[in-house]
Amino acid sequence: MQEIYYMHQAIKGINQDKRLPEEIYQAIVSRLKIISQDKLTDTEAHAAARNLIGFCQEIINYTKNTKKR
Repeated sequence: MQEIYYMHQAIKGINQDKRLPEEIYQAIVSRLKIISQDKLTDTEAHAAARNLIGFCQEIINYTKNTKKR
C-alpha cells in the first residue's frame, strides 16, 4: 500500500513540474553525470537517460495495465 502512496506523490510532483520536457531530459542527463562523478561521457549520459526514461515508462504502462484488470 505504501508503494501506491509513493507513486501518487511522484505523479503529483510530475504534474506540478512546469519545465518543458527537454528541460527535464537535460536535468536527468546532468544528474546522471553528477551521480557518476563525471565518469560517463555525454553520449553515455544521454543513453543512460533514455534507458531510464524507457524503464520508467514500462513501469507506468505496467501499473496502468494492472489497474485495468
